Amino acid sequence: MFNGPLHEVMGCGNHLQETGGANVAAGLPKPLESTTIVHALYLVEPVLILCLKDLLMPHHIFESALGWMGIVWRAEAITRLCTPQSSKAAIETRLSRHGSPADSDAIPPSIASAIDLLKRYAAGETVDFSAVAVDLGDVDAFRLAIYDAARKLGFGETTTYGGLATAAGHPGMAQQTGQALGQNPVPIIVPCHRILAAGGKIGGFSAPGGSRTKEMLLSLEGVQVGPPPPAQSAFVF
Repeated sequence: MFNGPLHEVMGCGNHLQETGGANVAAGLPKPLESTTIVHALYLVEPVLILCLKDLLMPHHIFESALGWMGIVWRAEAITRLCTPQSSKAAIETRLSRHGSPADSDAIPPSIASAIDLLKRYAAGETVDFSAVAVDLGDVDAFRLAIYDAARKLGFGETTTYGGLATAAGHPGMAQQTGQALGQNPVPIIVPCHRILAAGGKIGGFSAPGGSRTKEMLLSLEGVQVGPPPPAQSAFVF
């Protein structure tokens, strides 16, 4: 936000108006009226602020029993979570695609608590993430309903895409539910790995490693399912 009145930030509006006639007489373009500049600032400023918020969201990369993980947050809520990978560089690459700044050591208490829960989860403890605050930005109402219903599934509890759609108040929308889960920015905390395909099949998983990563997370929670689909069997964790 600007500090002080807009006319002080931009300079005196009267001066702009007074010099306008002289400029025209000299064959120079007439300056913009001060009211035009102020109006333009009111339109542009919110956009600039939103961009800065996205650029200034800090992140932290940490090592767990399952591999390297990364989280991004805004204020006291997590906006993105990177599932475990074998190297820190792989997480850094994923975060760089979203414009996150350098790794931050200034971690708010609520974020530090979430990191501790993730480390304990990766070590095999029964962990409840339902109280962890997330910031999903401008996610639409349908996706919010799906994510909210998914968060109600406890450790080791599973359902199908159709079952989750019904629980979220959208019966008959299994395919759309799968698509919403594929866009989930905070896996594990919003436990999309606990949603299975019909017939007890593991179904897809959009995080690196595909269904192999999904099977690993389910196995950690004591859930045994069929082998990953052939199309994803080549993924390595």
